[in-house]
Amino acid sequence: MSADDYVEIVSRMRLPDADRHWKAWLEEHGLEVSDFHGDEVAQDVIRGSTGKSFSIFRVRRTALQRLLPKQYGSNLIELPPQPN
Repeated sequence: MSADDYVEIVSRMRLPDADRHWKAWLEEHGLEVSDFHGDEVAQDVIRGSTGKSFSIFRVRRTALQRLLPKQYGSNLIELPPQPN
């Protein structure tokens, strides 16, 4: 699994702020953590050089496509009509 499999939802920010932004994003999209399965959500927690903790939230692309198809559905390329 690569980082390309995930979409960053909350960029690196202090841990309490990241948690708040994650919860706000879920609420804004009408989702709950229980809507995701297995490893569809990833949270990275990083300790900065000053000892403060930071966090990043990422969600698998396939989960976003499944749960929010209007926003994250597969990209379809419309081809021009073919001449007869």
